[in-house]
Amino acid sequence: MRKTIHYQLICLITLLLMIAVSLAYLSFGHTDYALTTVLATLLGQSSQGYFTIKLLKMPQIMVGILAGMAFGIGGNLFQRLFHNPLASPDILGISTSASIGAMIGIMFFQLSGLSLSLLALISSLLGAFLIFYLGRGSSSKMILSGIALQFMGNALISWMQVLGNDYNLASAMRFLTGSLNDANSSDAIILLIVILIVGLLIKIFSRDFELLKLGEELPLVLGQNKTQKRMFFLSLGVLLVAFATAITGPIASVAFIAGPISAKITTNHKSNMLLSGLIGALIVIFAQLLAANVLPYRYPVGVVTALLGAPYLIILLIRQKGAS
Repeated sequence: MRKTIHYQLICLITLLLMIAVSLAYLSFGHTDYALTTVLATLLGQSSQGYFTIKLLKMPQIMVGILAGMAFGIGGNLFQRLFHNPLASPDILGISTSASIGAMIGIMFFQLSGLSLSLLALISSLLGAFLIFYLGRGSSSKMILSGIALQFMGNALISWMQVLGNDYNLASAMRFLTGSLNDANSSDAIILLIVILIVGLLIKIFSRDFELLKLGEELPLVLGQNKTQKRMFFLSLGVLLVAFATAITGPIASVAFIAGPISAKITTNHKSNMLLSGLIGALIVIFAQLLAANVLPYRYPVGVVTALLGAPYLIILLIRQKGAS
């Protein structure tokens, strides 16, 4: 009971921080607005700053929060199922697979919008299927297959960049860096639907997920087909990451660091999915705030999250080396 209350309190604090950072992003920029003005504009009681606050920044906030939740939950699924903090979708090639599809659509077919998102989603699912097929149910083999896919995918993306013309290359580079600049309410609705569906499935099959987290052998002892169940939950993670990547581009490091942070700040021994999602959302919105108001140039949010995630990866590798 105490652990549950502690977990809920941490989730509430993270949610309040996310709201505070979101309001700060809405308030500050080229033109600063008072908090009362921001709230009045959002409630339709004021037209001051309507375009900037409600039409430009608010869709970025909504998509940023939902994409961050998708990356955070998806990354936590991968890491817990593989029992490895390095088993993140952006390290295993899932995000790269989505980027390959987007690059093909941009560079060769000049696609945009929904058609581009669908192509990125299909490419990501194909990449995940390849990892499943090459791994054949072995966690270590699937991780190695994902890393190999990451290397090959990056090489393919570089090859397409060399082939493309300058106009298409600029659009492709904006996608590859991960950005909220083109966010709209339709994207937010799509992400919300995907997150609700995946969250409901995780809740329904939570018992199976908890068994898979306990190790490789226990599900077999209990008569469970661990390979099929692992593939099912990994597919849910792929859907989350693929949809988020298709809409925002590969926002680096969020899927990688959200899960471990949630595990560090709570004593709850459950899946931490909600907290991972909230932390992922907080990271994305905080990075957007830094990019818009603190850094000397307005970098895409994916560049800022990559800078935030790089030190954590170095520390994790040093710790693992010391433990061995």
